[in-house]
Amino acid sequence: MAKCIWILPVVIAVDFLTKLIVKASLINLDVIPRVLSLNYLANTGAAFGIFRGGNLTLLFFGLIILGIGLIFYDKLLAGKDWWCYLLIGAGIMGNLIDRIAYGAVIDFIDFHIWPAFNLADASMCIGVLGVIAYWVLPSRK
Repeated sequence: MAKCIWILPVVIAVDFLTKLIVKASLINLDVIPRVLSLNYLANTGAAFGIFRGGNLTLLFFGLIILGIGLIFYDKLLAGKDWWCYLLIGAGIMGNLIDRIAYGAVIDFIDFHIWPAFNLADASMCIGVLGVIAYWVLPSRK
């Protein structure tokens, strides 16, 4: 199963390094004024500010999802959508590292019309959208 399993550690490492840089600098930078900013934010909840203060619950939930992924590892990586599951797993692991190390997830990418997020969040979203696309789109033979 040597596919592109490297996706997992690369996404986790890049996510970790970007968060480390943001946390160390407590960045607050307008990249494109009124469009894109890089702002340090410690998020104890989930996406869109839901479950604020629910770090422990979200940590537990993330571990359960990863456990299920490990149980069904062979089946998940056997289909054409294998890369989607690797992105989802990498995103979960990236945010779990923050929850364990800091008690909150570090978010910093802020498009002003959307809640701030990080690379782990983006990885999970791309993975989920990919899985949905594989479910919805007719398979090509």
